[in-house]
Amino acid sequence: MDEKKNFNKFVGERIRTLRLENGLTREQLAEKAEISDQFLYELETGKKGSSAKVLFSLATAFGVSADYLLTGKSETGETEYRKIIKILEKLPKNKVEWAERILADFVDSHI
Repeated sequence: MDEKKNFNKFVGERIRTLRLENGLTREQLAEKAEISDQFLYELETGKKGSSAKVLFSLATAFGVSADYLLTGKSETGETEYRKIIKILEKLPKNKVEWAERILADFVDSHI
């Protein structure tokens, strides 16, 4: 397997893993990223590569950096942030402000 196909395969696997972790169907993610579900399938299976615009759309849909999609690494600890965001998104709206205060207090006491 040449280097480009190998790279596309690893990026595609990260996209698929994130999609499944976020409980999205291929059709739902394709709609969010404004691409066809067929093209998303080809990205996930490594059959095709992506433009920067599509990578940015996918990264935005997942709440991660394009760097994470490309390398699987993030300098900012984005995967940890994503876990927190997923938890906060499940909270009822009347509890979000409460959670924000707790997080702000925690950060203030640990800086």
